[in-house]
Amino acid sequence: CATVHNQKIRVFYQRLLAHHKIKKLAVIASMRKMLLIAHAMYRDKTEYVSA
Repeated sequence: CATVHNQKIRVFYQRLLAHHKIKKLAVIASMRKMLLIAHAMYRDKTEYVSA
């Protein structure tokens, strides 16, 4: 779902697919990226800012 609604994650996902990665791997890598963003937001007590 984030690969549809979040521009940064979508670009990351599409770049992985363009480099001939398996779709499942691209989805898992995108989820990990989102998890790292969420953890940084929690750790720093900040809101998400789409740059």
